[in-house]
Amino acid sequence: MNNMNACFIDSHLHLLDDRFSGKTDFLIENANHADVAILLCNAVKEPDWSLIVDLGKKHGSVMPFLGIHPWHAGSAASGWDSRLIDLLGSLNQRSGIGESGLDKTSATDFTCQVDLFETHLDIAHQLSMPIALHCVRSWGKFVEILELKAKQNRLPATMVHSFSGSYETMKRLTAIGCYISYSVNIMDPQWKKISEVFTRTPLGHLLLETDAPGRLSPLLLENRKTITTFSEPILIPAFYQWAAQQRNIESTHFKQQIWRNAQIYTNKTPGG
Repeated sequence: MNNMNACFIDSHLHLLDDRFSGKTDFLIENANHADVAILLCNAVKEPDWSLIVDLGKKHGSVMPFLGIHPWHAGSAASGWDSRLIDLLGSLNQRSGIGESGLDKTSATDFTCQVDLFETHLDIAHQLSMPIALHCVRSWGKFVEILELKAKQNRLPATMVHSFSGSYETMKRLTAIGCYISYSVNIMDPQWKKISEVFTRTPLGHLLLETDAPGRLSPLLLENRKTITTFSEPILIPAFYQWAAQQRNIESTHFKQQIWRNAQIYTNKTPGG
C-alpha cells in the first residue's frame, strides 16, 4: 500500500448477512467500481469461516476476518480455537481475526465472552494477524484486557469497530496503539457525543466502515447506486467525504491517511 495509489477501504462489514442473500457478488463489484479496494468481511460464527474464505478467493478485494462474535460465544463448539488456527494457517490470502469482543447486551454468559475474547487475542498475537473487535457496554473490562495484553507485549494489531465509547476510552485505546473505526452511525444526530469523539480521534489511528448491512444514513444516498435498502460498501466514499468535512481536512489527504492507517491489515506499522 502507498499513498500515491490510495483507494477507499470499508473497515468492517458482514457480506454473508441474510439481507444480502443473492446479491453479494454484485455488491462487491459495485463497490470495486467505486474505487473501494478493500472490504473487511467479518464472521460471526464458525459456519461462516469457509464461506468467507471462498468469498475472498473469488474477490481479491475481500479480506476474511474469522472468529466468533460475542453474541454467539455460547455456541462455540469444543476445539473451535484449534480449527481456527489450522484454517488461518492454511490460507494463501491476507486475513485476520474477528469479529470478537464483549457485549453486555447479549444473553450469552459474560464469563464465556471474556474467555473467547482473550483466546481470539492470543490467536491473533500467535499468528501475527490483525483483529477486529466489538464492544458494547463493557468498556471497563474490554480496555483492561487490552491494556494488560499491551503491557505483556502480546497485543496484536487491533481495530475497535463501530466505536461507541467515551473520549477517555478512545484515548486509552489509542495510547496502546489501537485503531478506532467509526461507522455511519456517527452521522445520526442522536450519536452527537460519539461524533464529537470522532473529531478528536488522532488521524493516524482512524478508520471508517459501513458495518453493512447495518444502519443506512439518508445523507449517504445522494448519487449512489445502492441495490438494497441497507448500508452497502459502495457508500463508503460518500462517508469519507462527510468525515473529511467534519474534520476540516482536504478529502484527498484524508483518503490517503486512512489508506496509510490500513496497513494494520498487512500487520505493518504506518512507517513500515
